[in-house]
Amino acid sequence: MKTAFYLCLLLNVVFLGTASAADDSEARTYGSTDFDASGSPEAHEVFIRGLLQLHNFEYDDARASFLATQKLDQDFAMAYWGEALTHEHPLWNQHDPEASRAVLAKLG
Repeated sequence: MKTAFYLCLLLNVVFLGTASAADDSEARTYGSTDFDASGSPEAHEVFIRGLLQLHNFEYDDARASFLATQKLDQDFAMAYWGEALTHEHPLWNQHDPEASRAVLAKLG
């Protein structure tokens, strides 16, 4: 019985160690998409990363990507749309319409 316990403990340590090594958001693979939007190619690449993060419920990482997109291309309207959506968490019934409106107000 003790042997089985220690074996399970060892396996948990091994698997948890490999899982934490993959936690770096830059190293994560969020999937792929084909989404045309106007903007510079550099900004579009960062926007796509934010879009994929958003659809993987990585709201904070997505917000950072959309803000980075805005820095690369201030006229990239979809970056503001994406940032606004990061304030909406429908699965958890968490909504912040004021924050979303404040983001969209940056468009002018």
